[in-house]
Amino acid sequence: MRHLLLISILFILNQFSWGNNPPADSSTKIEINTDKKFQKLAFFSASDCWAGNWVGTYWDKKEKEQIADLFFSKKIKKGQPQGIGLSGWRFNLGGGTTELGEESDIKDPTRRSESFLEKDGSYNWNKELGQQFFAKKAVKQGVDNFVLFSITPEVTYTNNGKGYSPGGTNFNIKSDGYRDYSIYIANVIEHFQKEGINFNLLSPVNEPQYNWDTKGQEGTPAHNEEIFHFVKNIDSVFVSRGINSKIMLGEAADWEYLYKVKGERERSNQIEDFFSDTSSISIKNLPTVQPIFSAHSYWLDRNFKEMEESRSLALEVAQRNNIELCQTEWSMLSKEYDYFPGYKEATTMDIALVMSNVINHDLNYANVTSWSYWTAMDLIRWNHKNRFCLVEVIPEGGSEADIRKSGTHIAHKTLWALGNYSRFIRPNYERVEINITSELPVVGTSFLSPKQDELVVVYTNLSEENIAFTPSISDPSFQLKEVYVTNAENDLKASAKVNTIPKRSVTTFIYKK
Repeated sequence: MRHLLLISILFILNQFSWGNNPPADSSTKIEINTDKKFQKLAFFSASDCWAGNWVGTYWDKKEKEQIADLFFSKKIKKGQPQGIGLSGWRFNLGGGTTELGEESDIKDPTRRSESFLEKDGSYNWNKELGQQFFAKKAVKQGVDNFVLFSITPEVTYTNNGKGYSPGGTNFNIKSDGYRDYSIYIANVIEHFQKEGINFNLLSPVNEPQYNWDTKGQEGTPAHNEEIFHFVKNIDSVFVSRGINSKIMLGEAADWEYLYKVKGERERSNQIEDFFSDTSSISIKNLPTVQPIFSAHSYWLDRNFKEMEESRSLALEVAQRNNIELCQTEWSMLSKEYDYFPGYKEATTMDIALVMSNVINHDLNYANVTSWSYWTAMDLIRWNHKNRFCLVEVIPEGGSEADIRKSGTHIAHKTLWALGNYSRFIRPNYERVEINITSELPVVGTSFLSPKQDELVVVYTNLSEENIAFTPSISDPSFQLKEVYVTNAENDLKASAKVNTIPKRSVTTFIYKK
């Protein structure tokens, strides 16, 4: 009995001394060179599509304000961040399928979106009020990077008067609708600028490689030449109106569409088509076009090799054409991932680890200047767990009930794992070189503050072992000051300042001079 008591006391004492960092099972070699710099980070963001509008419009004020704080707050209380401090926000420019109701043919009302345009041609700014709520909360919390993105042209301007494609692969817009829809976009941007929401970026086309003819949600295909025609119209309107928003083209369905012929030639090889000096549809010299191209990190996200190869090839073509890359959508769609037990057995932390691994590879191999999650909040149905949201919203009556009935929410591990990056890697932080030598599946990315007095390193440990390390930092004046852990037990929680990466975790180490 006395022997068992001694063991228990030793266990308790060890737990107290370890904090959140139990003894390491393995070690690894990590070298950080703060003199070798890469891209500057613009922002981390998420999309308000679609649940953001319903929650922000109909839910109780206290509940939706708590959700907004999870996304935008930068406060830390007793070692616990109150939110993930997003530095960007994506606002869906709805197509008007909500107003069509059942005639929209989109069966799920939660996948429809509102429009500011009335049938008589007037504007009603009391639409998308929920999205406006979250955007205004973002402004109050200091967010100044807003992306206005379009999934489909407003239904007034589409060929079939719907928010989905009538079939085929062409852009679902009337031949005389390009300019009118461009003017509509300009009117929306100007209105919200007066409201204090500055859409500094416009993303006008979404995943044009898909046909979007299944009536499940809004969307439209588009050929590169049609996109070129659309962008020229937007650019012309922006210039004539003195609008400062920049056009950020892309939202490609995956990374390969940027640099190779994949599927239809007319909808792929997009970087060369839009930014090559020799292309007949180049947009690189249009004054309102940002020299950047975006892609979604779906499908090519299952293992280290395909992520490294696809991102590296996209970066090579982008650098050859003097543009940057950014990532504008990811959620968990693929069927199989390395170091993942499968959807049925997966915990919410398992899903967050996959996400963090994708973020790491997008930052390190595509040199993305921004990274965005899809979607910020949503209902969780059909046992999807946290594959498609950061925050789960649960209406009164449960996830199958009317989303307009105010309910409760759950901040999932995907939220906190993204926070390991977004809360601490701030706008204008610059990525620096990191080399990790380990037989275990652990990856990391490192960023230096503009004043070069803070170094933020985020590790994703996909293994079942705690990893000890002694970092070799080229500037020895950096000293470890803070550690934040997201794992099965912790949600972006301050941890003991020791050089150990807990198993199955996303961990942020902050060094300061």
